[in-house]
Amino acid sequence: ARLDRPGNQPKYKVGDKLVLNVKANQDCNVVVLNFDSTGTLTQIFPNDYQQNGFMRAGDTVEIGGEESNF
Repeated sequence: ARLDRPGNQPKYKVGDKLVLNVKANQDCNVVVLNFDSTGTLTQIFPNDYQQNGFMRAGDTVEIGGEESNF
């Protein structure tokens, strides 16, 4: 997985939309969770707009970003 900002601890401001790219190196089912600073755990992938978490080897999925409905 790779975020759209460099570094080991990328900085985001409140209201920023992050982009997360996940690439599968083998066929798999992917679930991405967000654990925020208040201790809330939220599933961000699959989601209402990207409902299938199955990925084939070599596939990349982009989650979030300016054009994302999620």
